[in-house]
Amino acid sequence: ALQVGLSFPEIATSFGVVTEATAPYSPFSPLTHPGTFLLLSAVVAFVAYRRKGHYEAATARADEPRGAFSRTVLATAIPASIAVVSFLVMAKVMDHSGQVLVLAESAANVATPTTYGFFSPLIGSLGAFMTSSNTASNILFGGLQQQTAAQLGGLSEPLILAGQSAGGAIGNAISPGNVILGTTAAGIVGREGDVLRVTIPWVALVGALVGVAIVALNAAGLLGVA
Repeated sequence: ALQVGLSFPEIATSFGVVTEATAPYSPFSPLTHPGTFLLLSAVVAFVAYRRKGHYEAATARADEPRGAFSRTVLATAIPASIAVVSFLVMAKVMDHSGQVLVLAESAANVATPTTYGFFSPLIGSLGAFMTSSNTASNILFGGLQQQTAAQLGGLSEPLILAGQSAGGAIGNAISPGNVILGTTAAGIVGREGDVLRVTIPWVALVGALVGVAIVALNAAGLLGVA
């Protein structure tokens, strides 16, 4: 099958982290990739809607200052795509340059399996608070959490990753973007501080409960131990 990918040379850092050369790195198969089929379905839907006049009807609506294409691309697709691509690039650069491994080793040096298992959901919550997205939190900290669990030993990697994702979902409740969206919908713009004062303790409590559950399940040997 046709594959497209870039080649990268071997790199070595001053911390002794060596990333082997790859040719190509994570090749992309355009003829079989799910994104290709999504693009084709979008094109077919666009043609069908335009032929039936639905596209022009949406564009000509008096209460919409911009066309359907502009509203979709400029207001939704481009901002979301920029954020996702930025997080993906940063996560890949950190992984390829050995930053994730160094951070994982540093965390493993100061933590124990029990303490790290407890705090893993709170790390996920911090990522969601920073990015307003569980997906972005997983991109940023998923690799770090997995490698830290592997470095520590005695920890189930699937459980730690579950804690990361659960923490990211919980942390969405205090992410600035979601809080502003909520206050806007409720008509209480300007009271974001009041909302955070109520939600932060609950997020911390639920995150701590998830951390306790991870420690208990790991002690019981659920999902295996790394």
